[in-house]
Amino acid sequence: MIAVSGIYQNGFVKLDKELSVINPVKVIITFLEDIEDTSEEGWSLSDFSFSRSQKILEDC
Repeated sequence: MIAVSGIYQNGFVKLDKELSVINPVKVIITFLEDIEDTSEEGWSLSDFSFSRSQKILEDC
């Protein structure tokens, strides 16, 4: 395992040093500063409603 730092901006990661690999490798990116995710994708707790699910399924 290798650790390389860098900067994430506008959907891209710029590494602090050049890294050459032959095959594709999996990576884990950890944001070290608190950020607010402004993307509209994903789920929030308000997307889940037990009562709404019961209403949708009441005719089944």
